[in-house]
Amino acid sequence: MRKFISNCKAQQPPPGNPPPVNPPAGMQQPFGKKSNKGLLIAIIAIVIVVVVVVLAVVLLMGGSDSRFVGEWESMGFTYNFKSDGTLEVMGIEMATWSVSGDQICFEYSIGGEWAELVGEEAPQGKQCEDYEFSDGGNTLTIGGIEFTKK
Repeated sequence: MRKFISNCKAQQPPPGNPPPVNPPAGMQQPFGKKSNKGLLIAIIAIVIVVVVVVLAVVLLMGGSDSRFVGEWESMGFTYNFKSDGTLEVMGIEMATWSVSGDQICFEYSIGGEWAELVGEEAPQGKQCEDYEFSDGGNTLTIGGIEFTKK
């Protein structure tokens, strides 16, 4: 029997490489190369879907555009486009505003002081107009009326 033991040599892995670890029969490794790749693809797909949905909602709903925010002057009046989407003229809230594509839309809520100032000519409801920025963003033209950044 001694001769048998001396002739039996276990195979040693090459130096520097650990021996392979194989799971028991019928069990798979939980994080193999295939499962990592599938998980990565699933995460990327979810991120892409979320980004597309958020962009679609923002574009469909319109929203404020920071280029408009601030005080503008036209025909002796000061127009204050606020970041919360309200428009004040001479310190009185006149409308809400939002940008939809290449138009700026105003939802007028004129009453009280404004109704007294402008009378029957007060705009009502929602109105949208084309706009254009020029002079490095210091001039804004809305529906043919020019505004200058203060």
